[in-house]
Formats: sequence, structure tokens, C-alpha cells
Amino acid sequence: MGETYRAAIIGTGGIARTHAGYYMANERVEIVAGCDISDERLTAFCDEREIEGRYADHERMLAEVQPDIVSVCTWNGTHMPLSIAAMEAGARAVVSEKPMSDELGGPMDAVALAQERGVYFVVHHQTRFSPGYNAARKLVAEGAIGAPVGIHMHSGGGLLNIGSHLIDAVRFILGEPAWEYVVGWIQRDTDRFERGSFCEEKTHALVGFAGGHELVVSLDMVDGVKHKHFQLVGPDGVINFDREQATLIDADGAHESLSIEQAGYLDERARWKPSAS
Repeated sequence: MGETYRAAIIGTGGIARTHAGYYMANERVEIVAGCDISDERLTAFCDEREIEGRYADHERMLAEVQPDIVSVCTWNGTHMPLSIAAMEAGARAVVSEKPMSDELGGPMDAVALAQERGVYFVVHHQTRFSPGYNAARKLVAEGAIGAPVGIHMHSGGGLLNIGSHLIDAVRFILGEPAWEYVVGWIQRDTDRFERGSFCEEKTHALVGFAGGHELVVSLDMVDGVKHKHFQLVGPDGVINFDREQATLIDADGAHESLSIEQAGYLDERARWKPSAS
């Protein structure tokens, strides 16, 4: 079966259930500990999954448990300090919730440390594996609209929360191209916060990718407005898509919508071979 890995989860709220699901579905991974400042939340999470190790202090947990894999499922401002602490404690893989940070220093330090120690460091963007995004990726790879020239994504939500998912999804659909330039405008006139981070009312950004693809992202945090419109435009047609499905429109008209299921992170993690720290 190969080497097995011991996993620990810091922060046992809502998104931790997704991380736990990955590990519990993989026979090569055992969840050995959970950590949370809320005893009630921690107890409920660990009882449901029969997790023995239970900690209120992440430093103590990392020192005593020495997990191979650590998931960081806390609020935004703590992602990088906890990820760095896990690496320094000897974790061989760290999976952090997004965003990486509210500023550049933390992510740069974490990436440098991961490279220095040979740690697998992943920022969790699970929505890239949604059925609609998978279908759009397949259509693009097959050349259904030619090389995409323009991509437009309009959605409610803040840049650090929803915006990071949208930009990651586009890179996934296009085959992971590098970005070449970003031009952006942000409006923040009120004292908005989202999960502990500053949040703007509106964001508009133009992102240029290698290969000539250009993405326009529009985010609007007006209360009650949750409209979404995602579209890829190429010389041979258009793909309208969302998380659930993708619809090709070309010279023959609108085709039947596609949805393609994919296990995503579970499949990727099953192929991990973390190196010794």
C-alpha cells in the first residue's frame, strides 16, 4: 500500500469537514489530532470522527503529535503563522485555507521555508474541481472555441475570499498559464470585513496570462447582489459556465450543457510522496 501519513487539523469549523473528508477517504492517511480554541467545537468534530488527539494549543499539538500533514482551517489572519509553525515543527505537507495572507510578507516567507525544507505547501482552492469548471477545461483543451482571447467573471464576494477562487479557477481551466500583468481598481468606502480581513465594495481587475489570454474580474459586494456571469470567448465560439455546468455556443448554436465530476484534491493527495524534512 505504500507509506502512510499522520494528519492533524488546526481549526475545526466548517471547512475542516472538507479537509477531514479527504483524509478519511484515503487509506494512506490517518487523522491523529485536531486543534481549536473552542472546546465545544473541537469535541464535536473529534467525537464524530473518532479522533483521539485534542488540543487547544497548536504549538503543543505540533510538538507532541509530530504530524506528517497539517491542514490549517482557521480564519484569514492566522493562515501564514500557523503554516510556518507547522513547517518549523517538521510537517512534510501543509494545506492552508485561502487567502494566504492579507499582505505579501507572510506568503513569501512561507513559500521560501517550504522550498528550503522540501515541504509540500498547498493553498486550498477546492472549487477548481467543480463539475462546471472541469467541463469548461475540457472544452478549452479540445479547442472548442480556439485559443480563448477573453474571459469575464462577475460575482458577489470579496477579492481575498471569492476573487482568489475565481482567478485560480481560470488558471485551472486554461491549463495553469503563468500571469504576465495585472491592472486593478478597488473601492472601499465603508468599514467592511470578511472573515477577519478588509473587504472592498467593488473590485475590477484585468489579468494577462501567457498565451494571450486576458481575464476581466468584477466583484461587487453590494448587499443582496449575488449575480454571477462567467464566460470564455475565443475566435470560434463562446463558453458560458459556472460551478455546475458549461455550455458551448458556436456556429452550430448552443450545445448541450456539460458537467464533469472529478475527485480533485483527493486524487492529487493520493499521489503525494512528501520528502523527509
